[in-house]
Amino acid sequence: MIVHEYLEVDEQAKVYKCASCNQVYCDLDKNYKEYCAMREGTIQELVGMSFADIPAGTYIDNGLIFRIFYCPKCGGMVTTESALKGDPILPEMIIRL
Repeated sequence: MIVHEYLEVDEQAKVYKCASCNQVYCDLDKNYKEYCAMREGTIQELVGMSFADIPAGTYIDNGLIFRIFYCPKCGGMVTTESALKGDPILPEMIIRL
């Protein structure tokens, strides 16, 4: 089952996996993002030059961080999230088969 462009569910094995390289992340009862490689920082640090000249806190709260999750095998970007600094990795979905 295709969840989105970068994530699939193997319905037989009941696992999340990379849609590009078929790397298995984890069982469906777990937060797949915890099994991805991750970069974390301010949006200015991670998004690029369009935000680089804007001082932190101008439009986005100072306590907000941005996380980018990648497949640990092929390096493809899987998803992103915004969270408050110190928050755990937030679950994106619950799939029950």
